[in-house]
Amino acid sequence: MRHIVLCAVVSAAAFAALPFAGYLPLHAQAPAAAADPAKKLTPEETAAAETVNAYIAAYNKGDAKALGALFAEDAEWVDEEGGVIRGRAEIEKTLAATFASTKGRTVDINVESVRPLTPDVLSETGTVVLTDADGSVHTSSYTAVHVKKEGKWLIAQVTETGAPFVSTGTAQLKALEWMVGEWKDGTPGIEVLSTVTWTKNESFLARSISVKKEGLEIEGTEIIGWDPIAGKIRSWRFDSDGSFSESTWTRDGDRWLVQSRGVNADGLATVSQSTLTFVSKDKYTWSAANRQVGDDLMPNIDPVEINRTK
Repeated sequence: MRHIVLCAVVSAAAFAALPFAGYLPLHAQAPAAAADPAKKLTPEETAAAETVNAYIAAYNKGDAKALGALFAEDAEWVDEEGGVIRGRAEIEKTLAATFASTKGRTVDINVESVRPLTPDVLSETGTVVLTDADGSVHTSSYTAVHVKKEGKWLIAQVTETGAPFVSTGTAQLKALEWMVGEWKDGTPGIEVLSTVTWTKNESFLARSISVKKEGLEIEGTEIIGWDPIAGKIRSWRFDSDGSFSESTWTRDGDRWLVQSRGVNADGLATVSQSTLTFVSKDKYTWSAANRQVGDDLMPNIDPVEINRTK
C-alpha cells in the first residue's frame, strides 16, 4: 500500500482521509505466547503486549485521547515514503480526525518480534490489519521503538516498512473469520454438521462437512483461500462420493455470493449459486439458486438457518 508523503505541518483533517491514518500500531499478543502458550514472556515481550492490548482496545473504541497517552511526548510516526507526524499532540489530533471519518473501522495487529536494545529501549516489528465498515481490508507492516520513562513504557517512534509480514491471504480471509467454529444445519430430516478451522499460519480456512439423510452419509472437505492473481476468494471442495467443485466468493454487505462449478459422482457437470448471509456471530443462513446438473435445472433451496454449536 502506497501512502501520500506527509510533512510535519499537514492538517489533521486532510490526513484523516488518507488510508494509512489507522496504522499507528502495536499488538495484543507477544510472539512467544503465539508460538508456545506455555512459554513465559520476557519482560520486553510483556511490555510490548500490554501496550498493544491497550492500543487495540482504545482504537476499536475510537478513543484518541487514550491512544495518545501511549506515545511519548516527542514521539514521531514515519510513513513508508518518509512523511513524518511529530509529537503526541499531533498524533492524537490526527487519530481523532480519523475516527470521525472512518466510522466502523477496526484494527488487529500481530507482533512478529520484540528485541531489547538497552534496558530502557526495545524494538518491535509487526503487521497491522485494518477492516473498514464495508469489509474492505488493508494491511501494512511496521517497526516500533519503545522507551521506558519514569517506569512506564511509551511508544517513541513508529515506522512503516511497506509490504506486510503476514500473507495477503490471511488479511483477505479475516472477513470470513466469523465462520471458524462448529455449526449445525436446521433442515428437518437432514443432519448437516460442519467445522471450520484455520490452517497453519492462517493461510487458508478448512471446512469439514458431514451430511446424513435416510441412512446415507457423505463427508466433504473444503479449502477456502485468497487467489492473488484473480483478486478473489476461492474454494475447492471434495466429497466422499467422488464429487468435487470449485467456487469463487464475492462479498455484498453481510452476504457472501458463492458461484460454484463442479462434477458430481455420476460425472455430470454441476453449477450453482449459493448465498451465505451473516446474521450474528452464532448464526447465518444458506440458500441456493440457479442450480443445474448436466442439462437439468434443479429447484432453488430456500434459506436454511445454520447455528453455531461451539
